[in-house]
Amino acid sequence: MRRLTLLLSIAMLMAFCASCAKIASARKPFVASDAEYILKSGNNTLDVNAFLRQRGGTVVLCAASQIELWPVTDFSRALVKDMVGSEDGGEYGGGSGQSSMTIEDSEQVRRLREYARVQVCNSDGHAVFTGIPDGDYYLYIHLSWEDLTYTFFPYTTPRYVKTGSHLVDMVSLRGGQRLEHTMTRVVNQ
Repeated sequence: MRRLTLLLSIAMLMAFCASCAKIASARKPFVASDAEYILKSGNNTLDVNAFLRQRGGTVVLCAASQIELWPVTDFSRALVKDMVGSEDGGEYGGGSGQSSMTIEDSEQVRRLREYARVQVCNSDGHAVFTGIPDGDYYLYIHLSWEDLTYTFFPYTTPRYVKTGSHLVDMVSLRGGQRLEHTMTRVVNQ
């Protein structure tokens, strides 16, 4: 009986921890001189379209959401790898109430974000960055929405649950390029 209780306790703890918020953090120091290239003026343009497609076919646009352009540095590489599992970018969240991942609110992350360029997506899900110098960059956006769910005990109660996904893509710009880039994933909704 004790063994069964112990196994049930471990299973409950694992289920609880699986729903805990993930905090993305970087274990490398932020070095401002590595990021300063983003502050220079350049002649590249980046036209971004960002959206998610839920498994049911519903499209979630980035309309009115902020999209950030980060310089690629050792620090941002480590942060992105911790967020999405790859230095090349990816997605974390996948809907299903998992938008609780946050980017660590540390001095180092705040310093990185001081070097970010930020745009707000228009109603069609587009944002345009102009005057970007040659270099490698991460595009970061958090798209969220509310899903209607029901609690069936002790009686049926509808409620909304905030959910969403974090998208990160790496892009390279060189020599007066105009790059059209689409950030998208299919999520488990």
